[in-house]
Amino acid sequence: MAKKKLGISTIEINKKFTDREHAYKYARRLKEFIRYTCKKNAGKGWYAQAIIITSNTQGKANYQMYYARTGKVGRPKRAKDVSSYYEKWFLGDISTSWHIHVLLVSKPTFTFREAIKKYIDTNWIDLPQSHNYHFNYAKYKSKKVYKKNCNINLSQYLFLQCEDILFCDYNFTEENPIQYNLKDLFREFMKVSTFKKYNAKKYWQSIEVQEIVEETYNLILSYFRSLSYKHDKQTADNFLKKVSPKITETLYIR
Repeated sequence: MAKKKLGISTIEINKKFTDREHAYKYARRLKEFIRYTCKKNAGKGWYAQAIIITSNTQGKANYQMYYARTGKVGRPKRAKDVSSYYEKWFLGDISTSWHIHVLLVSKPTFTFREAIKKYIDTNWIDLPQSHNYHFNYAKYKSKKVYKKNCNINLSQYLFLQCEDILFCDYNFTEENPIQYNLKDLFREFMKVSTFKKYNAKKYWQSIEVQEIVEETYNLILSYFRSLSYKHDKQTADNFLKKVSPKITETLYIR
């Protein structure tokens, strides 16, 4: 029997939802399924963390996310501005149909994401397909859910895309192998983003101050990157094997 591995996956759900509330309802259902799956298979050593986001923003668009400084006491509220790059170069509406993205950190990697795919394909069958360009058309003609290995770098894209965000952290086993959780990552990301928002034009801010603000975020990011290190290295090696002969030929063309 193959040894279960802890790894990171992305799941693109090519379903569209009528509005924000509709998408959020299904995101909550998916969160509950992940909790149920972890509890049901705890004896087999299954556990998972996940980021589930709802969004109606086009894939090439993004926002600058930050905590708004209002001067009021209480939990800070999230705010967002359209990125200056996007505002400058894109013509038209940045919105698209409501959809859901998932980033999964799980053990096992492959079998857990297969369970999610089966759940969605079986229970969300009546939802219409999305025709957003960021889905891989060739793959979803035969597969209702598009899934693959990825690394933690995808989290930043999800944070910048999200309207609503749900975090899963379920472990009913006796193991406690994951040092950090994805909610910590998001919290530190927002701290860094807020700092940059309000200090972008303050050139007197030293590099040391920014490094202190980013220290915890980079620490957590590095930890999650280590979970996909072997896969990332294999992907890079395979790419180099394909292109290196062509590069060598190009170098010796006269």
